[in-house]
Amino acid sequence: MEMLRLNLCICACLCSVATLANTSGPTLPFGKTAAKPVIDGKLSPGEWDGASVAKNFVDNTTGKPVDDQTTAYITADEQGVYVAFRCLDPDAKGLIGRSVQPGSEFEGEDFVSFLIDPFHRTNFNQANEFHVNCIGTPREKISGGRASKVEWRGEWVRATTRDEAGYTVELFIPWKILSLPGASKADVEINFARHHGKKSMSSFWADITQRELAENNGVWKDVPLPARHSVKRFDVLGYGTAEYDNEADKKFTPRIGFDVRYRPNQQMTGVLSVNPDFRNIESEIAGIEFTRTERFLEDSRPFFTEGAGFFDMTGEFTFGRMFYSRRIQDFEQGAKYFGDIGANDRVGALVAHEAGDVFDGVFRYGHRFGPRTSASVFGTAKTGMGNDHRMVGASGSWGAGNWGSDAQVATSHDNGDQRSAGAVALDYSVPRFFTTVKASYVQPGFDPALAYVPYDNRRGAYWYTEYNAEYRKGPYQRVHAESFLTNYETYDGHNQDKQWDINVSAVFRNDIRVMVGRTLDRFMDEESTNYYGLVRLNFSNPQKFARAIVNSGERAGHKTSFFRFDSGYRLPNKMDIGLGFARLDDDGIVQQTIFTLGWELDKYRSITARLVGQDSKTNWYLAYRRAGGRGLEWYVIVGDPNANEFQKRVALKLVWAA
Repeated sequence: MEMLRLNLCICACLCSVATLANTSGPTLPFGKTAAKPVIDGKLSPGEWDGASVAKNFVDNTTGKPVDDQTTAYITADEQGVYVAFRCLDPDAKGLIGRSVQPGSEFEGEDFVSFLIDPFHRTNFNQANEFHVNCIGTPREKISGGRASKVEWRGEWVRATTRDEAGYTVELFIPWKILSLPGASKADVEINFARHHGKKSMSSFWADITQRELAENNGVWKDVPLPARHSVKRFDVLGYGTAEYDNEADKKFTPRIGFDVRYRPNQQMTGVLSVNPDFRNIESEIAGIEFTRTERFLEDSRPFFTEGAGFFDMTGEFTFGRMFYSRRIQDFEQGAKYFGDIGANDRVGALVAHEAGDVFDGVFRYGHRFGPRTSASVFGTAKTGMGNDHRMVGASGSWGAGNWGSDAQVATSHDNGDQRSAGAVALDYSVPRFFTTVKASYVQPGFDPALAYVPYDNRRGAYWYTEYNAEYRKGPYQRVHAESFLTNYETYDGHNQDKQWDINVSAVFRNDIRVMVGRTLDRFMDEESTNYYGLVRLNFSNPQKFARAIVNSGERAGHKTSFFRFDSGYRLPNKMDIGLGFARLDDDGIVQQTIFTLGWELDKYRSITARLVGQDSKTNWYLAYRRAGGRGLEWYVIVGDPNANEFQKRVALKLVWAA
């Protein structure tokens, strides 16, 4: 309890010194056009006269104006926000646009981005972002998270044209898909960005610098907001499946489930999910590289991804993730309620009912004191089947200038047994350089039921330092170096983990990445030394690349080795083929082979397949998808995407929205 009180004091101190800070970004006065612009990807004469204009885009690495300049225009009316980009490029024929399906990542492509936050919270996680590549494919991130179905997510309009001097993008974003403050006017946080595919660089109107400071975003002044916020209170997203499974007792199994969304206003969202379909969602594959702990795998299930940021309790680089949604493997009914309470408060609550009368509960409340200062309290519970597992905790973060600090603490109660864990960190950051020191403790037996805790019975610290540099001329595009030192012991004073990992990598002008590194480690009484390296061809092109990773060394007196090869190639007909192979030799040999296929027939139709072979077991599945637009979506799936071995199974899945 003494350590718990100490960490709570640390969190309180971080918050007490916080004051609201003004942003340092540029401003734009609100400007209105005579008529609403036509979203056709063309800057017609006089169409954008009167709109606010953003010019002089800068390289966020150097802070200097870029050669290939961009001009952005913005205005608004009662219906929404209108934005245009004019992107000049002397080599317009060399513009890179590969992705055609909405939601693609655009890695290595030419695209534009528009950021907007009507609350002006200077927090990238709470802002809305809209991206369009040079061939018109969209991707968005709407604050609060949304399911992928377009009727649920909300629609916005975009259009793109290309010519001999560059490309033009126009957007229309309805107010109704954004969260809005209850005011007639507001200073709205905005930024415009352009990503240059050939040069592997980005330029911004408001220079967020290489440190990506949200407080440097710009401000659109005195923007009139709609008099009435039109919110559709209820949405229904339903599905039905018909499955034939030769391995099941019941060969034919129909299933029906649905999600209901309730939005009392434009800031809060409630979701009820009944009989969700998790079986037909492809999960991340665990690799076979050496690890002493359970692997953390991302969750792709829509119920947990929607609004996931409201339930993020402790970050990746602390004593553990206090809510790991994959701990809830399946449920019969689940509900969540999340959103923003004004500009500075966020809340998320989740409950789920699993088979056998097991109940899961999750709660988090956070308050923002300034652009880089916040605090939160959180908790989880899992009860039923004679068990009672609870966890409560708090966290705080503070930043000013080049300095930052954060702290987390949590206490678990497992059937009456109480344990705790905590951490506090101090970091320093300037362009190109970042360093942090974090001390933490995890008492023996601390393992909350809904958490991911790699290690318990440890106390100590780590020191992490990294250097990043980007170059616009010469043989290198970027150079990265990092050093990671750990020193942890058990509660009885014995060594648990002492490690030093150092590596250096470079991306060359010919788009080849090379990395080399070395790890020295003593875990308990086991000493190990490893050398590793990586080479990737076409680093910026996910549709035509090859990568090899090698690791060789000695652990506990025996030789170890690891080899991994990955490659991807896009055929002319938009068919992507991927092949991966991994082999681990660590007092025994394990091999894994992964083959993937993705065929974009058009922006709504695709065929995907995956084959995974490991430990003499092979699983594969094949799926056809007609989704991404309005109306009925449907899927045909052969096999089980998440089984260990191939299942003689065929499923037809229909998804609809109302």
